[in-house]
Formats: sequence, C-alpha cells, structure tokens
Amino acid sequence: MEPLRRRIRRWRNGLESEFTDPKTFFKKACSSVSKYTAICGWERFEANYTRLNVRFIFLMVDIFLYMVVSIWCFKNFWGQRMEFIFCFVTFGLSFQGLVKAYIYSHDTIYDLLQYNMKRFENPKKIPEIHTSLMKTASWCTISVKLIAPAYFTLAAFTVIFSVVISAFNRRFELPFGFFIPGVDRTTWVGYLLNLAFHTLQAFEAGAGLLATDLCFFNLMINAIGQLDVLIIGLKKLGEAVTSDEFAEAELLNDIIEKHVEHVKYLSAMESHMKAGYFINNVCLITELVTCLHVVLTNDEIWFTGISLAICYSFQLVIPCFMGTFLSSKNDELIREIYNIPWNELPIPAQHSLQLLLHAAQNPVTLSDGFAPIDLDSFLEIYKKIYSYLAMIQNIN
Repeated sequence: MEPLRRRIRRWRNGLESEFTDPKTFFKKACSSVSKYTAICGWERFEANYTRLNVRFIFLMVDIFLYMVVSIWCFKNFWGQRMEFIFCFVTFGLSFQGLVKAYIYSHDTIYDLLQYNMKRFENPKKIPEIHTSLMKTASWCTISVKLIAPAYFTLAAFTVIFSVVISAFNRRFELPFGFFIPGVDRTTWVGYLLNLAFHTLQAFEAGAGLLATDLCFFNLMINAIGQLDVLIIGLKKLGEAVTSDEFAEAELLNDIIEKHVEHVKYLSAMESHMKAGYFINNVCLITELVTCLHVVLTNDEIWFTGISLAICYSFQLVIPCFMGTFLSSKNDELIREIYNIPWNELPIPAQHSLQLLLHAAQNPVTLSDGFAPIDLDSFLEIYKKIYSYLAMIQNIN
C-alpha cells in the first residue's frame, strides 16, 4: 500500500502545481470523466446532452439483443447446470446496465454537477478553502487515473483469458455463458463470430461500469469536500468567537446556508439513486450466490466464475466504502461543532448552532430504500450471501 500512497501523493502534488484555480482544475477532472462516459453515450456532465444520440441508442439496442440471446440460451441450456448458471450469472448484467443507464443519463446528475461547479468559486479567497477545493478536484482526477486502467484491464483479461484457455484445452471457450442463435460455436467461423460478440459485450460492460463509477466517485468526493469546507468554517468561527459579533453572525449564517445546500445535494442523490441501488444489490447478490455455488461444487476450477465473483464484490464494496467515508467526515463535522466555545457565543448564535448540530446528528445517507450504503451494510450483505449459499449447498 505504501508505494500506492507515494504514487498518489506525487499525482496530487503534480496536479495541484499545474493548476492555480480550483474551478479550472475541477472542470478538467469533469472533462476526463466525460471522455469515458461518452463511450456509452451518457456524457451527462455536458450541458447539451440528449439520450437521442447514436452511442446511447446503440447501447440500448445492444442490451436488448443481449437479453434476447441470453433468454434463448436459457431454453437451450435447460438441464445443463454449469452452462445454465454461467449464462444466468452474466444475464444480470443487462438489468444493471439498464438501471445504471437511466440513473446516470438523468438530468439530476447534471444539476448536481452544476451545484459543484458553483461551489468551486471562492470569492472570499480563504486559503484553507482554496486548499480544500484543490484537494477535492485532485481526488476527482486521481479516481479516473486509478479506476479506468483497472476496468479496461479486467474487460481485456476476460476476453484474452478465454482465448488462452481455448488454446490450452484445444476446445473453443467463450468469455460469457451465451452464444449467438444459429451460429455453431464449435467451428472456427462460429467461434470467431461469437467471440467478436462477446468482446463487444465485455467492452460495453467495462466502459459502462467505468462511466457510472466515475460519476459516482465524482459526486461523492464532492459531498465529502462540502463537509470539509464546513469544518474549515467552524474552525474559523471558533477562532473568531471573541472578535466582532457581526462577523461571527455572518460566518455562522454562511456555514448554516452551506449545510442546508449539502443536505439538499445528498437528498437529491439519495432519492434519485435509491431504487437503482436496490435493483443493483439484488442482481449482485443473486449472481454472487449462484456463481460461488458453481465454483464450490464444480469438479474443475472455474476461473471465469472466480473473476466474476471478484468483480461483483468490487461493485458492492465501492459505494459502501464511499458511504462510510462520508459518514466519518460527518462525524468529524459534529466533533468540530462541539469544539466551538458555545458559552462565548450570543444566545441567537447558540440557537442557530444548536439547530446545525441537530441537523448534523441526523444526516442524509445514501440507501437502497431499506438500509444505508456503508461498510456495515456490506458485511450484512455478505452474511446473507453466505446464508443463501449454505442453504443451496444443503439443498443440493
């Protein structure tokens, strides 16, 4: 981990020395995200975006064909446990793709981005806030540098690995558990046609997951950055308690206003993404249980199933990790409110600060409609996966 930390530190120092204006830096980070979201046609960070573009329509048609082909394969694989489950665990990706395409091409994403753009203006030129905004923009850029190579490497590995296995075992193996109807996959021509179709699916899936996760990281890093600015403001308030009363009131009002905007920001995210997270979690849990069942019961080592299980677990843990990070930053905000010398504040300021404390102690959290999205929920999900897996094993 230490080499990675050093690498990230060098990235941050290099990026922050390249830019002097946080807003310009953040625009650069957003353009990096748009570069990848444009692959699937949902560059919602752009003002003139419309879903009626060639790339997004092609993605919808591709997902529809993928679902039709998978359903046809279900019928043909009935009674063949390994082949049927292999097709089943990849079929769930189509539902995830549809949900993510709707969520991350919606106007709400653009509205959230616009609020973040305004937030990167620092009219009072406070050095600490400038540093915080630069840090937020650098993390938005670094997330692209870290995630993009990993996703494209995974997509390429999935296809290349199946080709290597085909050559090693001297039989045609496809990356996913489906094939084109009417095309004989046991011949060279049929195998290459199916491999081309599978490669397209791997590329679309990798690009789609990358685009949505980059958007999510960008929005969550900004939510954490909003709390950072509030914490800086509270420290300034604590230092200014014995100074001019009007300045204190002005600073406190600014903090409260920013916290109200933060709550609106998270509320918009939570209401927009809640149903999507529920569907996504149901699909991932189902796919993980069936995938692990085959890995544990199959006579041969199913490398593709192992890689899929790792990928699905990664999809579960990332939003949970960011949710916990946001929660810990909110706890830091609460501690900073307590650190202010309340007894030296005027009575009206104490009442305002009390309201702020109450709001901070009841934060808006991202959820799937039933439970918050954090690492505690991730552990609960894996306990359920273990229980379902044990039940299936016993029934089997």
